[in-house]
Amino acid sequence: MLRSLGIILLTISLVIGLVILQVVLVQVFFLQDKMSPTEKQKPLALNNRKAFHCFNYFFFFYNVVMGFSTCALRLLFSLVVGTWLVSRIDRTIMQRGYETLDAGYSTWIGMIFADHYHNNPVMVCFCQLLVSNVLERRNTTTYASFDNALSASTLNNRARRRWVLSYTLMKNPSLILLRKHNLKQSSTQTETTVRAWVMASQTQSHQATPEIIITE
Repeated sequence: MLRSLGIILLTISLVIGLVILQVVLVQVFFLQDKMSPTEKQKPLALNNRKAFHCFNYFFFFYNVVMGFSTCALRLLFSLVVGTWLVSRIDRTIMQRGYETLDAGYSTWIGMIFADHYHNNPVMVCFCQLLVSNVLERRNTTTYASFDNALSASTLNNRARRRWVLSYTLMKNPSLILLRKHNLKQSSTQTETTVRAWVMASQTQSHQATPEIIITE
């Protein structure tokens, strides 16, 4: 068991060492010098191309193994990160360009657009200004016409109804006994009821057939 563990550790150490060796060799021998002293890193421009191609040829099989290892690590990291972020719909677990395959992320984007269209501060303020202007105009019109047109028309209608009622009762005294407040009285009749009865009797004596005249 210790031997297997030692072999695994040695393999990992060799892989890491070769990676560091490649990076150092590329930085020292195969990249061009800095174009300006203020630059932090060398430009990604090759120098000594023939030596670089020879170096790349001898490390080809090692790079193939590193490629498979990197692919396995990518899958592992994607699985871990995807499982970690699956509860967050504001972050897609897909690559750029394939966000529509993530239903949770698409739902989040749709909710953002709906909230933008219905709760846009500019639109809300504009609608509030329109509503306040309409209400202000309505209130101003009502208050301006309340003292003049509305009150005058109400008084005129009330006076006209009273005049028509008085004229109708004068022409038809018998209707006085049928008014609402007279029907609610008890057995004792008031003076108004007696007068109405007398007027009705006099009218019936002058007319052969009683006639009810109703004016509008």
